[in-house]
Amino acid sequence: MIRDAFGITQEELASYFEITRSQLSVTETGDRILPVKGLTKCVPLLQIIQTNPTPTVEENENQQIENQKKITEQLENCNYQLIIAKKKLANMQIVYRQCCLSLIAANTLLPKLPKDNSSKKDNIWLEILSSKANRKWSTCNQTMQQLQQLEIDTLQFKIDKLKEMMGE
Repeated sequence: MIRDAFGITQEELASYFEITRSQLSVTETGDRILPVKGLTKCVPLLQIIQTNPTPTVEENENQQIENQKKITEQLENCNYQLIIAKKKLANMQIVYRQCCLSLIAANTLLPKLPKDNSSKKDNIWLEILSSKANRKWSTCNQTMQQLQQLEIDTLQFKIDKLKEMMGE
């Protein structure tokens, strides 16, 4: 039925024709013809139908296949991004622990070094280590890890929704 193909309810079409839903129902079954006030509105409606023909079953199936392909591509892309995001978080956690250990070591050893020239190289080395650890720490601290986890959670949500769309 054309009405169904365009997603129009009996109530909507009956309202357009200015008739009751039951009058439209008997007209659709072929038991009666459309009242005159409904017939006058048929011409513009038929023009709309001609300019927007209903898709064939094959066109619908092709569109569904195309939609499934797009969803599958999006799902594969999200899964790839999720793997990368998880690896990045794991790396951030490792670097964070290393930075913390380096900072603890530097802050523990620096005050214990003698103040004479014999420990000057050790002092410089510990300060450089501390400086590098501070810079790395800023890129992988707990706030940055939380942001990365948020990205992971968002990707997982997208994946779940895409799977729902695919009917999995």
